[in-house]
Amino acid sequence: MTTGPDADRPPVPCRDCKTPLKSAQGQARGRGEQCWREYRRRLRAAQAATAAPAGPVRTSTAGLDGPDLFTTEEITDVE
Repeated sequence: MTTGPDADRPPVPCRDCKTPLKSAQGQARGRGEQCWREYRRRLRAAQAATAAPAGPVRTSTAGLDGPDLFTTEEITDVE
């Protein structure tokens, strides 16, 4: 039997597996330790799938006078 301030509270079930949660941290986030790890893994995988395109993308040439890494033409007249 549980004693203390939480003795009269009903158990909080896990959102995923419905197992009663014991830790205060698990109850706060609504998932047990194993379900939390699985949830975070799925979340990171979904975020990686929607990541920004690889490589730099120039959106403006304002203020740029000379060649740079994005220039595709050959430079022949070097001073």
